[in-house]
Amino acid sequence: MPQTAIQPVTIEHSQASGLDILERYNQALQDGTPFGYRAYTVYASDHTITEDGVDIPPYASDGTYTEDGAYHEMREYATPLPDALRGRDKLSVRIPLYQSVSTVYFDGEKAYMVTERSDAGAITATISRTTNAVFALTGSGEINGSACVVRADVSPMTAVITLSCAQPFETLFPALPEDAWIELTLTDEQGRVYRAQESCPQDERTEAALSFLGVGELPQMLTLQAYIAQEGTNTPKPAWQSGIVLHPVR
Repeated sequence: MPQTAIQPVTIEHSQASGLDILERYNQALQDGTPFGYRAYTVYASDHTITEDGVDIPPYASDGTYTEDGAYHEMREYATPLPDALRGRDKLSVRIPLYQSVSTVYFDGEKAYMVTERSDAGAITATISRTTNAVFALTGSGEINGSACVVRADVSPMTAVITLSCAQPFETLFPALPEDAWIELTLTDEQGRVYRAQESCPQDERTEAALSFLGVGELPQMLTLQAYIAQEGTNTPKPAWQSGIVLHPVR
């Protein structure tokens, strides 16, 4: 077995199985007494793939153990979905599983470790489209003198706005410093803020689709506003005086 550094095992979850063995190994390191263990771990790939090979872009994940030692993980995916997946009635997906077998031994003076990895199957699921889960709102107004139309497609988890303006985006906010950018915000009728996942483009386009994180419920009204954010400044400045109000599509 290859020699490895002598260091305690980091125990991140007190409910994970094998905790007592890892604690005994750490104690053996302190006492200078021989001890070894072999750990079998099955873990999920960070890729979620459709049956026709489309890799769904991840956004964030969070995993934890329950009191009975079961591992749970919540995954969020980037929005909007890739064009190849949007509009489907269902998605058949798979998450590959892998197994690692780590053998660790401390002889009282030196530590050794070897790890072998192999495929361990996959988690599969079929996800159906949720009926009436997307709520559409629209509104129009001016951004620094340019007529603009905004459409928002909102679900409890996310919002995607399509911003269309009469002038290119690069002309809406002239003389913007190099270390500054435009942040868009959506606020609902309760004052809850939808956090933007990207900044407003500053190029020759006149239309763009931009993504926001949802707030867990559908809104009855939204207000789109823009702010100038700059490096080293904690408080963004309003980019124009009034926002564009969006109402449900009738």
